[in-house]
Amino acid sequence: MITDKQEMFNAAYIDLAGQGFERSVNGGICLYRGPNGTKCAIGYCLSDEEASKFSDSDGAEAVLYELVGEDIEYSFVEFANDL
Repeated sequence: MITDKQEMFNAAYIDLAGQGFERSVNGGICLYRGPNGTKCAIGYCLSDEEASKFSDSDGAEAVLYELVGEDIEYSFVEFANDL
């Protein structure tokens, strides 16, 4: 599990670029594990085992809280801007 904010951003950015920045969503909800091997930004910070502990309906905030141990109530873009 990646817990450092900069490492999280780097992993998500690099891997999202690798999938052509294709969004992994269903009905507006990010999918940690999507179709055709796609992932959302948070999904790239989770191992398959860790991802299985969360439902896509849990929301990114719940997962980020688990990863970094603090209440994060802002978007991933704001998160990246804070790095």
